[in-house]
Amino acid sequence: MGMEIKAMVEIEVKDRNGNVKETRIFPSKSWVKNHIKTIYADIWACNVTVKDVNGNNQTYEGYAQVCTPSCGGYFQVSFSYHLRLARRNKGAEILIGSSDTPWSKDQYCLSSEISDSIMQRGDMEYESDVEHETEPYIRLKRTFTNVFTDPVTVKEIGVFFNYWEWQYSICGEAEDEDTKLFKYMVIRDVLSEPVTVEPNGQLIVKYTLYIIY
Repeated sequence: MGMEIKAMVEIEVKDRNGNVKETRIFPSKSWVKNHIKTIYADIWACNVTVKDVNGNNQTYEGYAQVCTPSCGGYFQVSFSYHLRLARRNKGAEILIGSSDTPWSKDQYCLSSEISDSIMQRGDMEYESDVEHETEPYIRLKRTFTNVFTDPVTVKEIGVFFNYWEWQYSICGEAEDEDTKLFKYMVIRDVLSEPVTVEPNGQLIVKYTLYIIY
């Protein structure tokens, strides 16, 4: 067996008193097209078009072009991948929704996202062990609290990346100003069975992205 890149999902439902009512662990098989396109752009140092969560076409740059002072002027230098990490994806998010619309590789958002005013979103939490000998991993975690007056049913979950481009030192332009910011989806999973969260209860969602050698 060769190297594999996988994702595992863990969800936990708690009642208003903090008691665990349900736990599920299952593999995610639901990467969408946006993700492979951005990997392609990073490898080949080219631009690709992805869809943001609003369905708009956005240019994802797999390279970054900066300017270096030279004899009182500037010349352009293009960098790939390593500079992208400093200028592009500033964080990932987990979001939840209420639709059981079947998965499709062309999807770019949850079919029916549940708002923060109903299921209040906690801060994203990150954990990693990228030096693990056999299964290096990155784990994303988010807690959602039902602040609504009625129970809330969750049927879909997803992972989103934030594309965040800086204007720093680009041919003499102003530094540290946002030039582009958009969110795009990389994973959408439809739960085999919905989960229901009672008022003041919580839903904890974890995505573990890992490699098997």
